[in-house]
Amino acid sequence: MTRIGIILIVIAIATGTALAYVSLPGGFGRIQLRTYKTALNYCNDLPTSEQVSTDSFTEQAFHASTIVKELIRSSSYAISSHDYETGQFQELEELVTKQLSHYDGIRGFFSIYLTQEGADTPADAEVMPAPLSRAMKSVDMALLAPLACMNVIRPVVMACWHTDPILKENSAKTGERGKKVLTYLKGSINFEKNFEAIYAVASGKSMENVDEKLVKFWDDVFVENNYSEEQKKSIAETFVGFVTVKN
Repeated sequence: MTRIGIILIVIAIATGTALAYVSLPGGFGRIQLRTYKTALNYCNDLPTSEQVSTDSFTEQAFHASTIVKELIRSSSYAISSHDYETGQFQELEELVTKQLSHYDGIRGFFSIYLTQEGADTPADAEVMPAPLSRAMKSVDMALLAPLACMNVIRPVVMACWHTDPILKENSAKTGERGKKVLTYLKGSINFEKNFEAIYAVASGKSMENVDEKLVKFWDDVFVENNYSEEQKKSIAETFVGFVTVKN
């Protein structure tokens, strides 16, 4: 994929719209498990640990396009603890972990992961690729939680705003993919607190023991983005399923 294609996808996630005509190459064929490590180690497109740790947002999106290709490959295998111990997938997990350890990396990664199109799109898979699921469990949840929540809020808002049926459908798809990420991370205290605060602000309902600092944070976000009552209602309907106790 060209860098122009990456920039188009970055624009898409910013507006909550998936670009159907920009897709990552799939169909890598059948690769035996014993050859996977070699294919990963010698893929010239894979970024280095330093790149995913320090590069800018636009570069992070470009790196994510190659990482997601490897996630597609990893999804083809039943991954056991032995596979990790022997290093079959450890390198990929470490790259994802480093990318999800800072603001631009998280934004860049999910701008690609949530908007990719194709039959083998990892974000649409029933089971999240193990290198990604393991990486997300090990990063700073206080940093990841609000950004992951915004990956759902933005497309939900845009689905309300769009009048074109295709754009509305694409926004809804991006939002559903983002919800899968939140579902996987449900149970983390940082995510639970953000869910409650978002629901409280969007619904206008008082919540017992809600984190007031997070309520203030999300209220500021809603005001800054000038969300309409219709959009707030859609956000509340989306997040109500993530809230454990609703008053």
